[in-house]
Amino acid sequence: IILAGGKSRRFGENKALADYEGKTLLEHAIHLLKNLDLTPIVVGPPQVLSVPEGVRVIPDVHSEQGPLGGLYTAMASFPESALLVLTCDMPAISEPLLRNLVSEHSLEDHLTLYRGMQRPFYPFPGIYDSVLVTDIRSRIQQGRLSAKELIDQTHKKRFLTIEEEDLLFNVNTQEDLKRLSEPTLKAV
Repeated sequence: IILAGGKSRRFGENKALADYEGKTLLEHAIHLLKNLDLTPIVVGPPQVLSVPEGVRVIPDVHSEQGPLGGLYTAMASFPESALLVLTCDMPAISEPLLRNLVSEHSLEDHLTLYRGMQRPFYPFPGIYDSVLVTDIRSRIQQGRLSAKELIDQTHKKRFLTIEEEDLLFNVNTQEDLKRLSEPTLKAV
């Protein structure tokens, strides 16, 4: 799943469509999943997204509810599934990073995420089990849209340590996109 439904307020335009190395940020995420032999599915507003032919776009059930709205849509669309979830604004993520995440996920866990020295955990990329859909729906109804709170309060979770935290850099501003050209932020 690729979450691409954000408003991109700080970026100033739809960052999913921003160009990076000749592709949009969204295309980078799509190609990454395809290279892993996974079927990319985009959650976001189809009317403003440009996706390659054959890539499915699922409109947000709860638009403008942040990542929890996108997670809810994905889980409602794929019940009884564990979903590898990315955001469209993290082009430094590498195939080995995602392969490790998938291989370390246990069926007993409802969440598998990375943690590092800079942050106690990174909500994305992550593996989210659809068993969380009821909790997420309740949080949305109550206006509690914090992904951090969801993660903190989920009991069955696994954290993997990452040393190269720059690979989890996400683009929020035009300046962030320019920073991606720095050698330390290139995917390895």
